Amino acid sequence: MAFSVRSTSKSGTGNTTISLTGVAAGAALVLGIVPMRDGTTAPTIPLTGAMVTGDLVAKANTISSTSGYGGKSQIFVALNQTVGDKTVSLTFAGDSYWFITLSEVIGVALSSAVDVVATTGTGTSTAPSTGTTAATAQADEIAFAVMHHAYNGTDTITEPAGWTLIGEDQAGSTTVAGSVICKVLTATGTQNATWTSNRNAAYNAIMVTLKGASAPPSASGQMLQMF
Repeated sequence: MAFSVRSTSKSGTGNTTISLTGVAAGAALVLGIVPMRDGTTAPTIPLTGAMVTGDLVAKANTISSTSGYGGKSQIFVALNQTVGDKTVSLTFAGDSYWFITLSEVIGVALSSAVDVVATTGTGTSTAPSTGTTAATAQADEIAFAVMHHAYNGTDTITEPAGWTLIGEDQAGSTTVAGSVICKVLTATGTQNATWTSNRNAAYNAIMVTLKGASAPPSASGQMLQMF
């Protein structure tokens, strides 16, 4: 099974939209959110457009910091897209600072694609980790992981070996850091993603794996990142 991924990312404050043009019929959309500064409540983030709030498949169990730089990493998945341009609108609480990525994934099952999820990765470390998932159901899957590292300053993050960077914000003096990564799986088993950082800080990290389709849809003619 071959997977193709095409992504865009952005960071900022306040409400926003994120878009991909020319999405292929049957592709999945994967939205990774690092709400880096939403206080201590980490509210649900309403979505409209190509994805909705009900597409949430993974959300960190614990905020990464109670100092005003808390946030719960989140992953949304919307399967079996119709062909065309896709825009997702997001509503954030207050002046929350965020980092988000939107990916088109070709090769994912058209329904019941979500397999295993990890949402308990939390702590204070220079090696933030998702924790370990249950064993995957099939060999051909693709995993996405999102990590929030609550260091209020420049944070140098290194992705785990074997994973592909979708996007990251290594932060500055007024934010904290986040990373979104993916990995094509070729064998069943438990999964884990562990980053490294030059800063010891509170974090949370999550992961979801998506099953591959028996016959993936054709690409839309856009240039895609091939795995």
